[in-house]
Amino acid sequence: MKTLIKVFVAILAAILLIAFVLSIVYGLDMIAVTKTMNQFMSAMSNGDIEMAYSLFSTQAQAKFPITKLKQALEENPDAYIGFEKMGCSVIQYETYYPGVDTLDPPLGKTARIDGCIIYKNDYNDKLGSVTAFLEKEESGWRILFINPVFRGKK
Repeated sequence: MKTLIKVFVAILAAILLIAFVLSIVYGLDMIAVTKTMNQFMSAMSNGDIEMAYSLFSTQAQAKFPITKLKQALEENPDAYIGFEKMGCSVIQYETYYPGVDTLDPPLGKTARIDGCIIYKNDYNDKLGSVTAFLEKEESGWRILFINPVFRGKK
């Protein structure tokens, strides 16, 4: 009976250790994903197309030219002007985003983000949201697809 209790305690300790390690890894990924998203939105807010484009994955850059990103900024500047930070409300890992049908299935770890865009001093009472799909590459989390949406005034 004592052996059975020791085995049970050892298994429980191993499960708790694994859960702890996974929570740390998840937390680090969440920080890195949010950082990439904030860097992208900040670069677009500042008109730094080259910096914003550098945050796209290798696969996305091969199929999405920088001229399209410049066009997106010209067509939808309100989504970026006055950007302060992005808040992630949902991050799902290991997902496939069906809206990205022009890209090959990602080969690495992926994340889908749904969040809100927070503007400086409620810049003109703007509301914004963002949906993005990222892939983890050797250089870090990189954007496969992003769709910031300006929703108008509060």
